[in-house]
Amino acid sequence: MSIRIYQFQDYRTFFKARYEWLKNTKPAFSARYFARRAGIRSPSYFFMVVNGTRSLSRDMAIKFANGLDLDPKERDFLMLLVELDKGTSETRKYEILEELERIRQAQDAEFEMMSFDHLDILADPINMRLYTLVKSKKFKFNVNWLQKAMNNRLSNEELDKRIETLIKSGLWKIENGLVKAVAPYLASGDNLTHLALKKAHLELFEAGKKALISQKGTDRIVSGRSFLFDRAKMPEVIKAFNQFKQEIETQFTSPNSQEVFQLHMSFFELGPPETKEANDCLRDPLSGEPKNKGEINAQAH
Repeated sequence: MSIRIYQFQDYRTFFKARYEWLKNTKPAFSARYFARRAGIRSPSYFFMVVNGTRSLSRDMAIKFANGLDLDPKERDFLMLLVELDKGTSETRKYEILEELERIRQAQDAEFEMMSFDHLDILADPINMRLYTLVKSKKFKFNVNWLQKAMNNRLSNEELDKRIETLIKSGLWKIENGLVKAVAPYLASGDNLTHLALKKAHLELFEAGKKALISQKGTDRIVSGRSFLFDRAKMPEVIKAFNQFKQEIETQFTSPNSQEVFQLHMSFFELGPPETKEANDCLRDPLSGEPKNKGEINAQAH
């Protein structure tokens, strides 16, 4: 996954993440390589900026954009972050923040939206794991490698069926003998009334419940807080959630790994269902039958 600037609030954090991504994806990339591309004499200057001991002028920001292979739109976004960092009038600060948000929203629209057919396939955690593995630099399109990566829990027949599903659906594409994921980013949107999206989230909650029981406490995180909240601030929470997801993925994605972890977050009002839609959530999404008390309690947890 390419590390892009739009989800970052601070250009230094972005520089660090982009640098690490380029190192992992381009073997020739290094501090010296960056300095040559940027037209900067000292390779250590990059780290001085990242650590906060040096700030960026507009001219130097353009050089950094060249050294980090930013496209023109990303470079313009960087200029706004640099101007914001330098300090300016309250009026100009407000203008910059509005422009940054406008650009972010435009970029969000460029994410490849998942069809409900794709969503239905990836609602199965096993398919999601298999789909994600193709992004590993160690990925090999052969049964032995895939079986090992799937912890030898599938029969060859079942593995073949799942691979066929990913390819026929277009989630995997084969180009020049190489398998690729359909897109660097997949977004499901927020149409939570659709059965496929409900099913996907319920399946992932179920996977989380199993992890809570079967995985060591040192191998997974389950945490939560309850607090008083003003519903009118929900748009701000959504923005903070999206930024957090981006930062966690950016900082901790390991291209050489064969292990797939799921970050799945929820934020909701506590209390008994008060609407028909909420009561419907207490029913199985496929059969429509009421869930038993144990299932409801497990889901609420």
